[in-house]
Amino acid sequence: MIDHCIATIICDNRAMQPGLQTEHGLSVLIQADKKHILFDTGQGTTVLHNARALGLLFEKVEAIVISHGHYDHTGGLGLLLEQCPNAKIFINPSALATRYSIAPGAQPRSIGMPEEVKTHLEKVPERIVWVTAPLELLPDFWITGPIPRPMPVEGWENRFFLDPEGTIPDHILDEQALFIKTAKGVSVILGCTHAGVANTLSHIAALVGEKEKRHLVLGGLHLASANPENMDRAMQALTDFNAEKIAPCHCSGDGFMTKAAERPGFLACGAGIKLNI
Repeated sequence: MIDHCIATIICDNRAMQPGLQTEHGLSVLIQADKKHILFDTGQGTTVLHNARALGLLFEKVEAIVISHGHYDHTGGLGLLLEQCPNAKIFINPSALATRYSIAPGAQPRSIGMPEEVKTHLEKVPERIVWVTAPLELLPDFWITGPIPRPMPVEGWENRFFLDPEGTIPDHILDEQALFIKTAKGVSVILGCTHAGVANTLSHIAALVGEKEKRHLVLGGLHLASANPENMDRAMQALTDFNAEKIAPCHCSGDGFMTKAAERPGFLACGAGIKLNI
């Protein structure tokens, strides 16, 4: 059991301290009992700028966990391979897929892992751990692996494709989450929750067991375009998970965060926030 754990948001759409850059992206550093794990890497250089501003060092990072293969979560990975020379990269094989967003009437937009990042990964195969099932990467640090989807995805959008013609839907099946068992309970770190809030949290609940206390849910919930009914479904899933605190950020959407702020245990967060979990 981990006694002391700090989660620092390095990159987010919002900044909670002056001097920090913002971007549509996410990166969270977890420091616990001399263990250092980085969850996602933002779009690129922002992760380095903000880390310097926050006085954070990457040289002790043992693991980089990639939630899924979108540019706003993988863009900084090439830079961080040098900054974190001893880190293994925990990633699903499908995260390297070529991906597009195609809005109605718009040209296809590439949103996958940048090609230069893929090139960097090709040079360090010995550092990659392909995650295809639940995995304990360090004691009390778990990756969910691919998340089953028996329930509808609350924030699903029909604009993600694996081809520029828009004929092959991309369900982002590589999405995975991190959960940590500490003295305060289970804390969950989410990238974009493309698998759905209810699916993700019910999967984690099944992995940890019903008796485990739940402390925190932090990260992107992908509800910016969700309708009120689906926002309510996501909120019910959070209620059912029964975490003491929730800290939605990144792609959660202003509408959902306004609703979530009315809930006990809500934490306003953004780049620069440190949470004792």
